[in-house]
This record gives sequence, structure tokens and C-alpha cells, in this order.
Amino acid sequence: MQRRPNSLAEKALIDGVHNLICQESRWGVLFSEVATRMNEGYYDTSLLACLTQSRFVRPTSVRYNLYDAYCLCYLLDKLATGEIVTCQIMIEDNVADEVSTQIQHILNQLPAPFIGQCHSGLGKPAGHVEWTEEITLSQRIGITSHTCTIVPCKIPLSIGFTSSATTWFHLQYNLGVARLPYGTREMTLFVDAKGLQVDDTAQTIHKIKAA
Repeated sequence: MQRRPNSLAEKALIDGVHNLICQESRWGVLFSEVATRMNEGYYDTSLLACLTQSRFVRPTSVRYNLYDAYCLCYLLDKLATGEIVTCQIMIEDNVADEVSTQIQHILNQLPAPFIGQCHSGLGKPAGHVEWTEEITLSQRIGITSHTCTIVPCKIPLSIGFTSSATTWFHLQYNLGVARLPYGTREMTLFVDAKGLQVDDTAQTIHKIKAA
């Protein structure tokens, strides 16, 4: 299955998935099964909107593909092992268009210690979200859950339409991503706990780095 990449993120994703399947063909079977479940509505629609959201209306049966399935598996695995932690921040209005001023108005209403900045780039709004002090998020490891403390940081803000490759790339290389899909009143933060969690035993901070 060949596909021409449209971005660096997509090229990295396609190459990675192909290499994985070439090593063990069972991965191809698994991702195909997951893609089928995604298209059949098995997974929560708000989670899928955080992963990818397309401006093009496609038949439900082919809305998600093998690469989308890999990215979903990656996200669910990292959430289940506690390597990625998440939280939702309620916003005042639905995100309905690509007007940067409207989106910035929404970001200005974020509760402390969160600060959001929107700017237009490459034909669509983008930006970042940061928190200026430590935050405590719920962390799930297997069937148990507890809280973890995350150091101040800045992560990319992904607004509206996006590909699963872009979301995966942010999670893999940018310490996380703040997702604000169109038609929602929630901003979802996915944060790299492994890279930003305070070490409670040694009181040291791993990989302090602003995106």
C-alpha cells in the first residue's frame, strides 16, 4: 500500500508504519481491524476528532485508514501506560471557523495558569498553549490511576482540521499537543508525562524544554 506523503510528519508516519508491517505482517492485520472499527463507530467520536478532523466529507466506510489506526493505537497505548496524560478545558464558545481573532478570543478565556496564543500560518490558524506553573493531572497506568505533577511548559496548539500524522508527530516529538477541534466546547491537552513529570523521589525535572 503506497501513499504519497504531504508533509514531513506524514512521511515519518508512513515510513514507520511500512517498516513495522514489513517486520511483522500481523501489525497490518491489526491496524486494518482497528481502522474498520473506527469507521463503524466503535470509538468515541470526540477522541477521534482530537486525533484527526478532515474538511473533506468522505463515506463513513472509508473515513479512517490504516495510518489513522496506527496513530490511534499509539495514543491509546501511551495513555494506558501513563506516558501521556490528558485533561479537558471547557471553553465558552464552539470553535466554528478559521478566523484567528475569534479563536484568540476563546483562548483569552482559558483559566489560569493556562495561556493560549493563536496566529495564522500556512492558510490555517495555529499557535501554542502554555501553563506558567506546575499542574496536576490524572495518570492511568494499567487499571490503576493516580495524579502526577507536570512542570510549566509550552506545547503546540492544533485547531480544527488536522491529520492523524500531525497529531502523532506532536505527541512523538513536541512534548504533546493541545487539540481544539471544530464544533467542540472542549480543548483537550495531551501531555508527555515521561518528558515533563516532576520526579517526586529525587525532586528533579526530566527534560525541561519548551516547545
